[in-house]
Amino acid sequence: MANKTNFKKGNIPWNKGKQEIYSTEYRKKLSIAQKKRFQENPISEKRREKMREINKGEKAYNWKGNRVGYKCLHSWVYCWKGKPQICEICGATKKQKKLHWANKSHKYLRDLSDWISLCVSCHKKYDNVKNL
Repeated sequence: MANKTNFKKGNIPWNKGKQEIYSTEYRKKLSIAQKKRFQENPISEKRREKMREINKGEKAYNWKGNRVGYKCLHSWVYCWKGKPQICEICGATKKQKKLHWANKSHKYLRDLSDWISLCVSCHKKYDNVKNL
């Protein structure tokens, strides 16, 4: 079996003799110049809002539609509906208990009307009733 430490012995490195363009000093200078340029010409709030709208929802480059995973779907619900404020079954508030967004149909569709706000205990009971 070959020794792993000298398997590249005798090979010429790809960057031998080339000038190092992106040295650490150059990167530092570049980042300082970029910061200064941004401070001189910041992006306006109107432009920033326009950029958010362009890359939102189905227009986003990484949009998956209904093939989205569990975690990303919950993040999407939190983005559009915000944090749950009150349990829709027992009426507990977020100060009294921890609240979740629960899926009504258990099919995890990208439909905001298919989500309800439940406290942890009601969420467990709701899921157990649906599974029976």
